Parts: sequence; structure tokens; C-alpha cells
Amino acid sequence: MRLVVAKRCNLTAARSWTHSILQLQSLMMGKLSKRLISLGWQALIFWIWNERSGRLHHQNFRSSDAIIKQIDRQIRNRTTSYRDRNPTMSSKLLQLWLSTEAHAMIR
Repeated sequence: MRLVVAKRCNLTAARSWTHSILQLQSLMMGKLSKRLISLGWQALIFWIWNERSGRLHHQNFRSSDAIIKQIDRQIRNRTTSYRDRNPTMSSKLLQLWLSTEAHAMIR
């Protein structure tokens, strides 16, 4: 999952928590790319934790593909939620997210 989200954010997935945090702190990208990476990171953590809780407390198991679809949907919803406040940013974020979808599938 983290590999897919990292590719969609044009990053190389770090192998450890420490390296991931260092990578996020040292990003040399534009504001929109940083925002998209932040949204991806937050969604990834939320849905992994949600899956963990479902497995532990409800014996409910989902495939990694299902979780990736949830992450994708959450990021699309979040980027479009900015439309009223800042339509330009919303549009650019969604375009950036969708443009990386094709690249992630090719790699």
C-alpha cells in the first residue's frame, strides 16, 4: 500500500518509520506537491489503522486493493472539498493526483 501511495505522490517509499519522517521533513517540492503528499500520508495512516482495528476487534479483513481504493477515494474527496474555498488549488491538486495514477500503473 505504501508503495502505491508513494508512487502516486512521486516519492520513493522509505523502508522505515524514521526514514519516512526524514523524507517528509526534507521535501524539496512545490506547495501543491507537499499538500498532496500530506493528504496521502494522512489517508494511508488512517486506513491502515482502520484496517488494523477492524481485524483485531471485528475479525473484518479487507484486501490491500480495497484499502488502496479507500485511500484514493478519500484523497479525491478531500481535494474536491477545497473547491468552494480555492477552486484553482482544488483543481490543480486533483489533476496532480489523477496524473500520477497513470504513472503508478505503468511503473
